[in-house]
Amino acid sequence: MKNKKELTNEEIMRMQNPALKFMFVMTIVLTVILAAKIVQAVSTLNMLAADSDLTESAQRWFRDTALDLFGNVGYIVVCIISSVMFFFTLKDNTPFTRRTSNCLLVIAAVMMVTAVFSPIAAKEFSSFVIGTEFSFVWSSNELFASSLLFIISSFLRYGTKLQQESDETL
Repeated sequence: MKNKKELTNEEIMRMQNPALKFMFVMTIVLTVILAAKIVQAVSTLNMLAADSDLTESAQRWFRDTALDLFGNVGYIVVCIISSVMFFFTLKDNTPFTRRTSNCLLVIAAVMMVTAVFSPIAAKEFSSFVIGTEFSFVWSSNELFASSLLFIISSFLRYGTKLQQESDETL
């Protein structure tokens, strides 16, 4: 087996092909979940049209479905951007590129927007459709994860700068 430095980009891509396939499959799975949530929301709307007096548990179920629906859109975008970032990281043969730190910055921003606006959109959509006011359901995990990705992005940006200075020195 060749030393890692002696491997060509094509050989590295071939070795990492299962990981890229996994990312692609995860994107498809999330898309299917999103489609299922849309079907759930539509079936609940049909139930609502048939019987305007929904129980409290059915109303909460609708709100949770709407929350999942709006949240999954953000997760699909994150999965696609992550796949692109992973592909280019393998192609460049290093994670310390401007593109990688920018991709992480975009992923963190999408996660932050999803964490903040998904509960708001779900509340407004549910309130509009059902006519009952709901409270916000914030997800502190997503806010924490997006904050960590902002920090990691800045680390990668600094690492890119250090690697560039090191390459110029050599």
